[in-house]
Amino acid sequence: MRAGFALIEVLIAMLIASMMAVGLTQTLAWAQTARRTGELWMQATQLASEQMERARAGGCLGSAEVLGDFKRSCIAAKVDGYAALRRVTVDVSWNDRAPRRFSLTALLPAM
Repeated sequence: MRAGFALIEVLIAMLIASMMAVGLTQTLAWAQTARRTGELWMQATQLASEQMERARAGGCLGSAEVLGDFKRSCIAAKVDGYAALRRVTVDVSWNDRAPRRFSLTALLPAM
């Protein structure tokens, strides 16, 4: 029996451990990025839904508003051939390593 490890065995063990550490670090960094991206999409969805509820109550002014990192706009247009309807589109845009945009469209009764 041998009393200890050879230098090559220790170096190989350190190499394997360091590769595992790098992989874990990359996974954690990716998870953090994915969490942040998901959080931004959720906020954009909530902002669009909130504006759509305002539009249902007649509050779609057509102007853009800046809300922190987000820019939100609401456009209402008549629907050809249907005088009792209007098409409301809410756009929310922001930057998350690239320009992003979420758009929500609904047909609502004309006010």
